[in-house]
Amino acid sequence: MNKNNLDLKFLYQEPLVRDYDVMGIDLEQRAWDKKHEKGEEKFRNFVKKCSLKDFIHTYIRVFKDKFPNGSRLAFSFCGNVSYPEENIKEFKEFDRSDIKSYVTEKYIGPIKNEFDPGNRDVYETKINIEFKKVFSLETVDKALEGLSYTKNRENDITVYEVEDSPIKTLEVTDTSFSININEDKVVLYYKL
Repeated sequence: MNKNNLDLKFLYQEPLVRDYDVMGIDLEQRAWDKKHEKGEEKFRNFVKKCSLKDFIHTYIRVFKDKFPNGSRLAFSFCGNVSYPEENIKEFKEFDRSDIKSYVTEKYIGPIKNEFDPGNRDVYETKINIEFKKVFSLETVDKALEGLSYTKNRENDITVYEVEDSPIKTLEVTDTSFSININEDKVVLYYKL
């Protein structure tokens, strides 16, 4: 198993989780989950044990062409979570010892129906991962191969502006990266 042949289909659920919630078709969702269970398990095992370089490459690859289910992705290598603000999710446990912090920011839409306050659109707008180790920009460059992008250095941050991808920009330091999401490519997997 290597970073290029991982089955990532479990991250792009169809129909969307939100559709299952609305339709109440629990058996169909379970069947979909069962179908992709092995791919998810292999992914989890890989991201727990792979090199930092391969982890970063894989993480960026997940977002290259299609917007993934961010919660499912995060729980593939993170444990306990806190919510310092309604739109911020901060993970506190990691299956990898080289992750220092993992934080996601979310868009939470307005309540659409006063009788069903849980029917709000929600999706990740920014993901920030900070590592305990240094990594090279070459890792990011390789992960973005095949995409059109520009790269600019601003103080200690290298900013990649990516075209036609769920990744709008990547802000990279020697120990962290932030993915800013292209909201035109968002898939609404679930609702709040």
